[in-house]
Amino acid sequence: MNNKGQIPWNKGKMVSKVCLRCEKPYEVHPYRAEAKFCSRKCRKVIRECVLCKSSFNGRIGQKFCSFECSRKEMKGKMPKNFLAMKKLQKKDEISKKCITCGLEFFVSACRKDLAKYCSHRCYSYSLIVETKTDTRVHLAYKKWKSAVHRRDEYMCRIGNKDCEGILEAHHILRWSEYPELRYEVNNGITLCEYHHPIKRDEEKKLVPVFRELIRNENG
Repeated sequence: MNNKGQIPWNKGKMVSKVCLRCEKPYEVHPYRAEAKFCSRKCRKVIRECVLCKSSFNGRIGQKFCSFECSRKEMKGKMPKNFLAMKKLQKKDEISKKCITCGLEFFVSACRKDLAKYCSHRCYSYSLIVETKTDTRVHLAYKKWKSAVHRRDEYMCRIGNKDCEGILEAHHILRWSEYPELRYEVNNGITLCEYHHPIKRDEEKKLVPVFRELIRNENG
């Protein structure tokens, strides 16, 4: 199909705007008609952190240079809607304290032993601190996984007719509950996708079985 001479669909449909910071005219598509700045450079400004007083390049209205400073500032402080949260607390709910920010939150009685964070943001921050920001953690996990696979000769240790799917290195004792055993080779076992336990109850029941398999291998 020859499109020569055809008028583009967006020709003449641009919206003219003036940047609020550099006051230069620029054009945007209609769906960005509410844009206020011509570029990311104009959108960000040099600001001062409320807590550590350091300068940083942030958005308009941003008060802290990092999530760490934000967490320290709000740690232990009562939120503005605390009284409203108190009123909304149900009879079967109990009070917990977030291990990341220190704020109080409410959970149902059935989750009293599982709930550790008040929000997904605090949970994500804990993952960033433990894994993503430290390159050594990545390397240590890769080495641990490779060592477990090599010891098991790249085969599922259950090894029956039901085996299927990719091979996975499974922690016999949970990653979150036993941080000192995260990179212990004897705490890992190679399982296929079918035999890899998903539910926590299944993991707990299979702990002695997996330990016996590793003990026989080492013996």
